[in-house]
Amino acid sequence: MASIKHFALCAGLCLSSLGLAGKGAAATYKWVDEKGVTHYSDTLPPDNSKNANIQLDKRGIVKKKTERALTAVEVKAKQEEIQRLKEEEIKAKQQKRLNEIMLATYAAESEIDLVRDRSLEPYDGKIHLARERIELLQRQLIDQNKQLASFSGTTPTAKKKTPPPRLKKEIAAVSKEISTLEKSIKELENEKSQMVVKYSDDKRRFRELKAAGGPKMRSDGAVDRSSVSIWVEVASPLAKDCFANWQDSLGGGAYAVFAEIKRDAESAELVLDTRVRKNTGEFVTIKANCPLKSDGSFDVEAIRIKRTRYQSGKDL
Repeated sequence: MASIKHFALCAGLCLSSLGLAGKGAAATYKWVDEKGVTHYSDTLPPDNSKNANIQLDKRGIVKKKTERALTAVEVKAKQEEIQRLKEEEIKAKQQKRLNEIMLATYAAESEIDLVRDRSLEPYDGKIHLARERIELLQRQLIDQNKQLASFSGTTPTAKKKTPPPRLKKEIAAVSKEISTLEKSIKELENEKSQMVVKYSDDKRRFRELKAAGGPKMRSDGAVDRSSVSIWVEVASPLAKDCFANWQDSLGGGAYAVFAEIKRDAESAELVLDTRVRKNTGEFVTIKANCPLKSDGSFDVEAIRIKRTRYQSGKDL
């Protein structure tokens, strides 16, 4: 009993010596000055109000912790970091959407080549017409320069020959048009080159998306054919039947954008990448799985189990 009283008395004296106890000690602050010295006081110095400090209650327990105020440079850096993260998130969402569109648009790399060639045809046509026009103007310019040369020298009466002003204006106009057409051809060729690079990048990206989660390899290094996915059109009867089995579970705002048959040595299933519009207005990606029997028909009971798992919030 005496030891308990002794401890309480000592604790009280210790708190008093730190300024934590005493009459009216409702709150005490712990703060560090510019020299790194720690202080305890009932109030904060006016010039230290923006620095880090800790507010303690009369028992010495932390009541409130205040971080130091950020400097103007730190505030700017923080704002820039927040903006950078927002921009990265926007870019990621845009890229994801572009990937979805690409997989929904093309079924093979050859289709990208076909679209590329069709996109380049207008450029080739415009370049061809511009070159034909330049050839015509160059012939015209040759004739005009011959006419201009005929005015060199003097007349039989010793008068200097003067070309008509109209001829010089025509030569200047033709030369200017040739220069404009040549510049236009360079711009068209540059745009054409950019288009070729764009479709080359699309093919590379398409190949990467197709390879994501791609086929397994056997121990001898060869491709395990049983693990190779079969890509099917979302408009095919098989994909439509699979979607019909899922539509009521996904909701009325759902649609399929990509379909593939995944298989291994023991099973196979048609997997639809679907987009589902939520009440918030945003779209989410849901994979609708339709297991297949050995005869190629759908395993209706297995589909029902998949739907039940989805509706119960479990991952598919």
